[in-house]
Amino acid sequence: MSDIYRHPEEYDLEHSGDDEDIGFYLSLVRTLQPKKILELGCGTGRITLPLATEGARRGWEVIGLDSQPEMLQRAQHNRSEVSPEISAHLRFVAGDMHSFCAEPKVDLIIVPCSSLSHLLELEDQIAVFQRCFANLNPGGRFVAELTMPNLAAYSDSFNMPPRTLVEIVKWVDAQSIGLEDVHLARPTLEDVFIELTGKRLRE
Repeated sequence: MSDIYRHPEEYDLEHSGDDEDIGFYLSLVRTLQPKKILELGCGTGRITLPLATEGARRGWEVIGLDSQPEMLQRAQHNRSEVSPEISAHLRFVAGDMHSFCAEPKVDLIIVPCSSLSHLLELEDQIAVFQRCFANLNPGGRFVAELTMPNLAAYSDSFNMPPRTLVEIVKWVDAQSIGLEDVHLARPTLEDVFIELTGKRLRE
């Protein structure tokens, strides 16, 4: 897991002003009208809190689950700053999306912000899908958000040779030689080592 999740203030700063997805999930729950919503990988509550604010008006409950203690601590702090009416429709729990158990079951499970991208192994992905299926009420919905890669940028990366050496050019005193004598040459491995370490490969 990235170190950024151990620094929730940096996470919030990264997503400052990023509210397009919040609007999407608010529209989704207004359409589906679930009674109980579970967000996996809720982080600091960036999406969970607006859903709970709407839930206080429309009568649904929101649960945010996350495995990172620092993020949950920040989420609980954010919860403490909202009105009692909103807080009553919101709770945060510590847990792993591989093994969580919602009792009672829920009507909607969401996984925003490409949180599923942290699951690199197929077995882990299947485990999460199975847990979601097992914890949904009949007719419940599972909504996962995944960012599609920029295939054009990915394709361009193949045009760059792997492990490309960056040329290191040593500047010379132009007064000591004629400018016409100045030329650039590819450095040897010895040159690179000296430039990076200040030492010679062979003393």
